[in-house]
Amino acid sequence: MLQAMSGDAVRGPEHRVVAPAGTEVDMMSLCYLAFPHEDAIIVGQEMYRGFSYDEFREQVQADVKATGAKVSLGRFRIPVSGS
Repeated sequence: MLQAMSGDAVRGPEHRVVAPAGTEVDMMSLCYLAFPHEDAIIVGQEMYRGFSYDEFREQVQADVKATGAKVSLGRFRIPVSGS
C-alpha cells in the first residue's frame, strides 16, 4: 500500500532468510503498519490506478494460488503510453 501511495518512493524489502548450515533459526514477523478499511480507495499517485484494499487482497490471494508469489501490486500499475 505504501509503495503505491508513495509512487514507488517507498518499497518493502524482499523477505528472505538464509540460515547457516546446521543451525536452527527462530523467526518472527511483525506488522508495523495498519491495513486500511476494506473499501477505502488507495490513491496511487500517477503510477497506479485507485484500488481498494479488498480488491488488492483478493488479487494477492489469486496470485499466490496461481503462481506461488505475491505479484499483485504491479497489476494496479497504469501502463506507460508508448511502451
